[in-house]
Amino acid sequence: MTEPFFYEPDPEVPGWHRWGPRDVAIFTGIYGPIHVRAVADDQAEVRFDPADRQLGNVMGALHGGALTGMLDIALFGGSAALDACHVETSVTVELNTHFLSAGRMNGVVIVEFEVMRSTRRLLFARGVARQGSDVLLQYSAIIRKGTSAA
Repeated sequence: MTEPFFYEPDPEVPGWHRWGPRDVAIFTGIYGPIHVRAVADDQAEVRFDPADRQLGNVMGALHGGALTGMLDIALFGGSAALDACHVETSVTVELNTHFLSAGRMNGVVIVEFEVMRSTRRLLFARGVARQGSDVLLQYSAIIRKGTSAA
């Protein structure tokens, strides 16, 4: 059976791995290439580039719903970078988001992912999303860990 996600070094973005579903027709595919990297034992970063995507709002800013979708995906990208859970069978239980500033359509978004606690069935995480020096949002989340894929 083919793994549903890939995770491979990206020579075009040194220091980062490309991560995502093999099936780009699913929701995650609308965000384009997703890059992840571990920065500590319990911390990772997830990189998105919203350019050339239909993720804006009527004011020309990055849509809040698009940012929230990126954030939900980043929970699993960060988990994959840290090997924190079986991302293909895990689900988001809770995602609290506090928007702090508007995102631009022409700048890379970095989501910082930090594992606060991990139990047998749950993973508690928090972090921020940045675009350059601007903090776009802060979040906290709970992931229900799935079992290994059969």
